[in-house]
Amino acid sequence: QSPSCQRVLGFEPSELLGRNVFDFVHPEDLPDLRQRFLAHLRDPHRTVPDPAEARFRHKGGGWCWLEIVATNAFDDPAVKGLVVVSRGVDRRKAVEAEIAANRARLDFSLDAANIGAWEYDVLTGVHRFDARCQRLIGGSSEAITVTLEQLARLTHPEDLERSRQELLRHLKGETSWYEIEYRARTDDGPWHWVYARGRVSARAADGRVTRISG
Repeated sequence: QSPSCQRVLGFEPSELLGRNVFDFVHPEDLPDLRQRFLAHLRDPHRTVPDPAEARFRHKGGGWCWLEIVATNAFDDPAVKGLVVVSRGVDRRKAVEAEIAANRARLDFSLDAANIGAWEYDVLTGVHRFDARCQRLIGGSSEAITVTLEQLARLTHPEDLERSRQELLRHLKGETSWYEIEYRARTDDGPWHWVYARGRVSARAADGRVTRISG
């Protein structure tokens, strides 16, 4: 056991020596770790999979998230087993949880306001529309990705040129927002009036616009 165990888990290395590691694993994470371990016992030459993540008991109480990487050393006469390296990832897991919570709040707000989200990749010409955008024009409840050519077919011919001009004005920096009302539809559906509003959300190192979001 490395001395860093005390910093991460609060235990002295001597307190963990000879103990069953599974006794310290959170019950919800235990099945996955056991399965990985047993797979190595059945096939010592098995390729080690991606790092595992699990919660381990802290000496002071509570649980710590660890990222665990195992190296297969069954063929090494000096080891004849797995060499396991782990590091604490509590901070990363907290950030991931906050991001997930923010996403959930954003999704709730967009659903409540009946607003869809979209992105335009300027470099590839690909538009991405979330499921809410699809529902606004009577489409399926699935996100879609369309090219400029496909988008043109889904935009009313009388609104297409005006939409393009407004987009170009925004790309040139002549407007702070890209805003337009136009008619759109699914492949074979009726026309629906929609209001689109977005702005530059990413630039390349040389200042060129790479993405517009709305």
